Amino acid sequence: MSNEYLFVYGTLRRALERPMQRAFAPFVEFRGEGFVEGRLWDLGYYPALEHRPGFERVRGELYELQDAPAAFAILDAYEECRPEDPPPTEYVRRRVAAEFQNGARVEAWTYVYNWPLTHARLIPGGDYLGE
Repeated sequence: MSNEYLFVYGTLRRALERPMQRAFAPFVEFRGEGFVEGRLWDLGYYPALEHRPGFERVRGELYELQDAPAAFAILDAYEECRPEDPPPTEYVRRRVAAEFQNGARVEAWTYVYNWPLTHARLIPGGDYLGE
């Protein structure tokens, strides 16, 4: 199966409920809530995903990409990164193992934080919107 997915969390997840959704919606289809292994850190203005297998679960949403290049043209600009950007780019787009609430697993794109998390507060339960 060649479906591509996107895992959305944090401020992007909140932004998708607002005007950004109109620009983004034609290129994706919402498939349900999901999780990735990692930790979610509060940086003050927005959260940062630290992806680490074996860590707790970070809650988010899974979208099936209908037009990945168009969706990433919007999202990469929003996150101010490109997947080929080397450090010290703040965020990078990466593939991660994701899981739907029903336990089905998929590989999904997401944006992970790319700087040391030295002055951040852990977000309990990995859900920025649940705080």
